[in-house]
Amino acid sequence: MTASFITLVGIGQTVLFGGLRPRTASIVVGITAYCVMTVGSFMFFSRSVSIGQLFFFRIVSGVVYGAVVGYIAGVMVGGVFLVADKLRKLFHRRRVAAGVAEVAEVADENPVAAS
Repeated sequence: MTASFITLVGIGQTVLFGGLRPRTASIVVGITAYCVMTVGSFMFFSRSVSIGQLFFFRIVSGVVYGAVVGYIAGVMVGGVFLVADKLRKLFHRRRVAAGVAEVAEVADENPVAAS
């Protein structure tokens, strides 16, 4: 359930609001997913839960805990992409520095004869 929650938050960050407001998207998806997962787990694991208790718990925990946990999951997803971006830039610089001579040699070769 944790992996699905984090995956849903990551998808929500890219889909909702055109990817422009990832924090808000994380909170919205967190509230929604937490409510759905909470209700689902109560219905699956508990046989004697009244609708009033379920509704109250869903509202309170979904809004409060869902928003907090959604935000934390969004920060984790964003952190993974920030680290990946830094690593990509680091390795790209090393590849470019090592491959400058190769690029110059390839540019001098002309496979098509000029007429």
